Amino acid sequence: MVAAANAFYSILYLTIWREYGLWIGRIIGLVQIVGSLILARYLRRRERPQSVVVGISVAYEMAICFSLGLLEFIAAPAPSFYPENHISWVCVIIVLFPILLPAPPRMTAVVSFSAALTSPVVYFIVLAVTYRLLESWVAEIDRVPGAPPSNLPR
Repeated sequence: MVAAANAFYSILYLTIWREYGLWIGRIIGLVQIVGSLILARYLRRRERPQSVVVGISVAYEMAICFSLGLLEFIAAPAPSFYPENHISWVCVIIVLFPILLPAPPRMTAVVSFSAALTSPVVYFIVLAVTYRLLESWVAEIDRVPGAPPSNLPR
């Protein structure tokens, strides 16, 4: 299901929405599609114990939520970079997974809260990386003879 939705969006970003997508978003989307298809084939190839299926599915949910967070904060246009401007697709995954995956209530709650934490974690990682890149660029500009000094707080 995630692979189908992602494939649909990938097609839209390659055709109609071409000017909105970034190459990193296309790569992350492609990795999601390929990973989803490989995992589906692996789980359907032969009978597996329910505990193994639940464990793999939980890891898959966390990976999908993390990669969706990356898509939202790295590949999104600048005005939607701030979390208050949109509703995350991670919410959809968090709502659908308990419906699709029968797991004990405690595990469902822990996994749902953990998946909800992936977006803030990705947001702060992207902020930290962006700030470090900006800081290094400003340091490079400061080393250029004749360039005006920057006022970036250090």
